[in-house]
Amino acid sequence: LAEAHILNGAYEDAAKAVKSAAEIETSKLADRASTLTQLRRLLQAQNRSLDILAPLKPKTTIHYSGHMIAGEGKSGRILAK
Repeated sequence: LAEAHILNGAYEDAAKAVKSAAEIETSKLADRASTLTQLRRLLQAQNRSLDILAPLKPKTTIHYSGHMIAGEGKSGRILAK
């Protein structure tokens, strides 16, 4: 729906559709990512602001790759004290 609104130049309606779609908790992250990519491409092709896509952006995540702390009484590189 948001894509159709963008193509028709109805950016306020597109923003409402994006917000509504973002509220769907059961959506798959891959589906959300491809939708976000497509809408971003359309808006960029029309030299429009990407601000309406903010509700679809994924939450900030952090990834740590390092040594795990060994539990008490267990051996490991970093021991719990």
